[in-house]
Amino acid sequence: MPIQILSPQLVNQIAAGEVVERPASVVKELVENSLDAGATRIDIKVERGGAKTIRIRDNGSGISKEELALAIARHATSKISSMEDLDCITSMGFRGEALASVSSVARLTITSRTTGQNEAWQAYAEKYDKTVTIKPAAHPIGTTVEVVDLFYNTPARRKFMRAETTEFKHIEEVIRRIALARFDVTFILQHNDKTVQQYRAVIEPSKYSQRLSRLCGTAFVKRALAVSWQHSDLTIQGWAEDPRGEDLPEMQYSYVNQRMIRDKLINHAIRQAYQEQLVGMRQPAFVIFIVINPKQVDINVHPAKKEVRFHQARQVHHLIYQAVITVLQHNLPVRSARQQGVKTAQPHVILLSKENKSVNYSACAKDSNELKLQEVPPLAAQTCYDPYSFGRVLTFCSPSYALLESANGLSLLSLPFAERYLTERQLMPEDNTLLAQPLLIPLRMILRPCEAAALHHHRIFLQNMGILLQSNEHQAILNAVPLQLLRKKNLQNLIPELLGYLSSEASVTYHKVAAWLARRINDEVTIWSYSRAIPLIAEIERLCPHWVNKPPNGLMVTLNIETAIKALNYD
Repeated sequence: MPIQILSPQLVNQIAAGEVVERPASVVKELVENSLDAGATRIDIKVERGGAKTIRIRDNGSGISKEELALAIARHATSKISSMEDLDCITSMGFRGEALASVSSVARLTITSRTTGQNEAWQAYAEKYDKTVTIKPAAHPIGTTVEVVDLFYNTPARRKFMRAETTEFKHIEEVIRRIALARFDVTFILQHNDKTVQQYRAVIEPSKYSQRLSRLCGTAFVKRALAVSWQHSDLTIQGWAEDPRGEDLPEMQYSYVNQRMIRDKLINHAIRQAYQEQLVGMRQPAFVIFIVINPKQVDINVHPAKKEVRFHQARQVHHLIYQAVITVLQHNLPVRSARQQGVKTAQPHVILLSKENKSVNYSACAKDSNELKLQEVPPLAAQTCYDPYSFGRVLTFCSPSYALLESANGLSLLSLPFAERYLTERQLMPEDNTLLAQPLLIPLRMILRPCEAAALHHHRIFLQNMGILLQSNEHQAILNAVPLQLLRKKNLQNLIPELLGYLSSEASVTYHKVAAWLARRINDEVTIWSYSRAIPLIAEIERLCPHWVNKPPNGLMVTLNIETAIKALNYD
């Protein structure tokens, strides 16, 4: 096939494959747009788990008639206008691709009115070329976005959607996470014309705990320890559970500048703070808000903005650890005091709203000062290391080793080996099957006779590993792969190579194929940093806790410091 420029519609569908994973992704993008517009009330109505209809209505500033068509255009945004703005993002959205991506895989209608307009206007994209039509409409000040028939023109994506109740649970979780960060906004969620959740805006401090209880549960509020820490241009606030008592439901919510994220570095720091308090595989429950100068964090590292990258990851990790360990030491100074039943400090709620974002970023365009470490107060008792943790990362040893400190002393961990083993573990089917992630556009490839024969012989085997292939003589169509990481590789070469490997093996097992793929996926030279290494180590601790005490050969080696000291002792 010759090289050619893709059509705008196809380009938008490819972008939608990264941004729009499921109905909950659409809800997240649209609600964040409403928050950026200054809305104080957002109504979310969905039908059939969002597959049929998603309707988001807000009382924000609205979109003028002149800008409605641009709102659906790709890479059109009011959030940024220069490279400097990209380094200093304070809004939820900034790429200008959400509405364009949604409109490429659904029927999209926007109705809006600003304070300067006497009437509202409605924009919708019609026909295949998505020509935008604008007409007058009736609507109060604010915006309503309606998304109908999600994935109607991409049957492969619609086929992989889950049951209606499952998709709605994902939507409900997204609204809960957003509502946790914005107590000043009312959120009303309806499903199939029934009101499911109402999170009313909180003005009076006496009602803060009531809303937190609705979001996180009464059990969490009763055992929540307030976390409040500030250093330089970084503020850490929120709640962490009192470890005394029974396990709480899994609840680990973290936010950076009011943006909900899933960050392994944050989770790892908090887990380390609890290593003396929690036993076994028990995980701490927490809601943590981090406010940091936008110059110190990069949020443009994930298509759906679910992850961030701290420029000074080690310092941020240390300060989060320090904030949580200080609260635990204050409330649980020593084990004997715990056994005597020390009273838990009553949690106080830190209201995070658009008016009080805690840090002034007026000097954001200037180079911000580096975060400076404070010394951690000495522990009241001797440090007790988590038996399910490799330990604390001290530094890196060239080229790709992490120096760790644990109860067993110092050790070196091979990061490339760990990355390869983790990928291998993630590629191993559970219950004889691995979840397949559909490609937005199926990939067609030409096979050699031996590769075609291998596909015919091992089709079910590959299907169980999440690799879905269709064949027609010497052609194959790849519809899905098991890992997001695989989608970033050159599948046009990787899949035929895999089939060639299968044809050359007398017998194959899931373990052998997973190991082969892991070597091919992780064959690039990596420059390691704390922001990359700590999440990797945390993920291994979660998926393979038995490796801590019995690491596989090549993963880790303990350093004999006593022998080194004796070699240096000439007396």
